[in-house]
Amino acid sequence: MELIKYLALPLILTLVIETFILVTLGVRKWSIYLLSIGMNIITNVSINCFGYYSNISNAWLFCGIVIALEAVVWLIEGMGYNLILHNKKSALHYTLLCNAGSFILGLLFQAILIF
Repeated sequence: MELIKYLALPLILTLVIETFILVTLGVRKWSIYLLSIGMNIITNVSINCFGYYSNISNAWLFCGIVIALEAVVWLIEGMGYNLILHNKKSALHYTLLCNAGSFILGLLFQAILIF
């Protein structure tokens, strides 16, 4: 049950933030929203499972690995968007804005919880 709690909040926040960003960008294709939700369920849960099960005690190493994993997520999600959009520039635009937005707001949310 603890794992589900650990995974649920970041996933829900990511889905809300990235959906809001897509709405703000004026996305009208439901397939983009469904793709975003599906990709985020897979990638967000994967990264957070890594964090949950990781026993890396060095904070710098852990942060470096998370940043590398985030880069892989951006690549995967960018390719996913490109499959539907058939436009590399738009796919890159969507994935960078959505992932940067959710990553930054997620860090801010964590900082608020810590303090």
